[in-house]
Amino acid sequence: MVTRELIFEEVRKEVDTELPSRMKCLYVCESMEDINKWLEIFKRTNKKNKDYQIVKLELTGKCVTLDASYVLRQNISLNKKREQAKSYWNGEVKDDEKEVLFEGIAVVKEIICSNK
Repeated sequence: MVTRELIFEEVRKEVDTELPSRMKCLYVCESMEDINKWLEIFKRTNKKNKDYQIVKLELTGKCVTLDASYVLRQNISLNKKREQAKSYWNGEVKDDEKEVLFEGIAVVKEIICSNK
């Protein structure tokens, strides 16, 4: 996972340094439907920590919507992962597994739910 993120960060800098870094951004969702999709993904992939809180945010900064299918569920060569990182940062859609990266100021406006 660390190697993947380093590759994606290196390619981001080559494609457009103004795009939010996956290593420094806040991952946000635009709808409850998107939140529910990500909760299912997290349930499958993160068996240890199931605590979460869903909050409504006021965002000031930059957001970019990208296709997370280039990132998820793939055990492939580093060269192929680099190619996928280029497609990801260029905004190409493969499976429309939407993720939104946000960089800026986020203010919590409301706590929607918590399972703690």
